[in-house]
Amino acid sequence: MLYAFFYLISRLPFSILYAISDLMAYLANNILGYRKNVILKNLRNSFPARDEQELQGLLPAIYRNLTDVIVETIKLLTISKEELNRRVIFKNTDVIDNFYHQGRTVIATTSHICNWEWLLGASALNLAGPIDAVYQPIKSRFYDDLMLRIRGRFGAVPVEKNNVFRESLKKRNFPHIVALAADQSPPGSDSNVYWTKFLNQETVFYNGMERLASGFDWPVVYGKMFRKKRGYYEVEFISLGTGQEEDKKGSMLDKYAETLEKMIEENPENWLWSHNRWKRQPPRVTG
Repeated sequence: MLYAFFYLISRLPFSILYAISDLMAYLANNILGYRKNVILKNLRNSFPARDEQELQGLLPAIYRNLTDVIVETIKLLTISKEELNRRVIFKNTDVIDNFYHQGRTVIATTSHICNWEWLLGASALNLAGPIDAVYQPIKSRFYDDLMLRIRGRFGAVPVEKNNVFRESLKKRNFPHIVALAADQSPPGSDSNVYWTKFLNQETVFYNGMERLASGFDWPVVYGKMFRKKRGYYEVEFISLGTGQEEDKKGSMLDKYAETLEKMIEENPENWLWSHNRWKRQPPRVTG
């Protein structure tokens, strides 16, 4: 029954979906104050030179980005291939396709900027190789199943985060694309992490991307997603290296963090600020 509800919602035209998004954003910002304390804390710590009025002024666009992502993701249940290709335009798929045609697996990393779910779906339609989409399971069985259905609709194969190295070993001789978003905070129990300066704060990153790159000698490409206008995106791929080329541990993740930071500074409203990104504190240095 609940799935049928989301299916019917996804059949609505974009004009109605965005009207729903506008209402949800207004309620989240002005009535419910959804995670507003977390959002403002993240903004203040990330942009200490910006005054409070400027940061408060970002809130409507931040909430609208969040609710647009929600309704657009639901739309993936029924959107046609043609419509998705019309709304997500790739500038240079050859950056990834050339590696694949050389018989090499590629790590395609991105972040929670704009609509990463549309990026995955459109990539499955436009890139040369098959895609393994790394994901973090959702506690709710229904919503986890719903997202697996959405993410796999155009051919991507969802792979649970804890299984990605096992699957990579199985497929190491079969060129493919490993897609992952690397900007979420790892759980406190995870020791496979890397700390670096990001948005004026010591920030922890899960180092799975670099471990895969160095372990298998796989190139890493970052997908930069821009919102051209509401419901229309452009994607540019940039190479971050291979892992084996790097001189020190963490340099691959430093490149990722630097690229992401620049994108956020240019268009801060497009990032997922409601995530409690800095809940984990850096380890104390004992002497």
